[in-house]
Amino acid sequence: NIITVVSSDNINYSDLHQLVFNGLPDDIPSLRSLIWRILLNNLSLNFNEWEENLTSSRKKYEEYSKRFIDTKFSFTQKQDHPLAMVEKSQWKKFFNDIDLYEEITKDIRRTRTHMSFFFMPYVSNREITGEQITKAADITKNEHTSHRVKKDFESNADVMTRILFIYGKLHPEVRYVQGMNELLAPIFFCFSLDTNPFCLPYLEADAFTCFENLMSVVKDVFIRGLDKTETGIESRMHRLSQLLKFIDYDVYNKLQKENIEMQFFAFRWFTLFFTQDFEMPDILRLWDSLLSEDDIFDFMNMIILAILRMKRGDILGSEFSGVMMQLQDLEGVEVEKLIRGGVKVREDLNKKI
Repeated sequence: NIITVVSSDNINYSDLHQLVFNGLPDDIPSLRSLIWRILLNNLSLNFNEWEENLTSSRKKYEEYSKRFIDTKFSFTQKQDHPLAMVEKSQWKKFFNDIDLYEEITKDIRRTRTHMSFFFMPYVSNREITGEQITKAADITKNEHTSHRVKKDFESNADVMTRILFIYGKLHPEVRYVQGMNELLAPIFFCFSLDTNPFCLPYLEADAFTCFENLMSVVKDVFIRGLDKTETGIESRMHRLSQLLKFIDYDVYNKLQKENIEMQFFAFRWFTLFFTQDFEMPDILRLWDSLLSEDDIFDFMNMIILAILRMKRGDILGSEFSGVMMQLQDLEGVEVEKLIRGGVKVREDLNKKI
């Protein structure tokens, strides 16, 4: 079983992936936290290297925080003028940082607003009252409230904003794109459930490292300049379309006839990995399978084709608006059934090939 596999000094990669694909137990939160760290390359397969892995990544994050956060709104170059927006101007950097931080803050305010978790206090030993939490939630949710308004404590949303800001500064080729907040949320939430004293105090650093590693795999779909490259979103949509044509020509033809392009419904799925379509427990389960795959986009294709297969009758029997309504609403779709459907699609494709 999974406990036996991860208890080994040298974890068997194949065994681990197969077991994780089938889903991790929700009643052992620290287990998913541990295994996601492995799948997202924060921990190696060698248990004896874990302490070194974590010490190194946490130290790096501490350095990033000092570099990008501690100096974010402070500098002393008297020769600079606020209106001197030359390339190397410290004022230009300052205003760019403000814009980036505000952009992230705006999206964080919209991240799963139905979950009180994101407005709750970040890991802290302080006693926080319900009144303080309500006040902080109001500030966080309010579009017209500046992020610089003082709150009584730092919330999970505040920490996520900091993580995304540091990522954007560290990776200017990507910066920050709307939707990255949704990808960070499951990782941050998953790690927050782990009360292990060796992990919980470092939730922020570990969540950053795993998010950064995930983005290293999926970032090309967020970079507009790469849209038409092999790893860009347009190429991935084209491949999905060709797979549909190969496995179900009738549905493919129906979408063509109704002028429904893959981007109309699959773009969100490809960039957000269904984080806006399911509740958090289902997302965690779905991500077990996605993260355990060698090619996360390959199984995304299988999942999307499974959705089209599930809704086949409705698609073939509807016109444009009806088809779009079916494809934009996954309410009632069971995640376990969806995963099994993705496996069946892959098996059917392999048989046809």
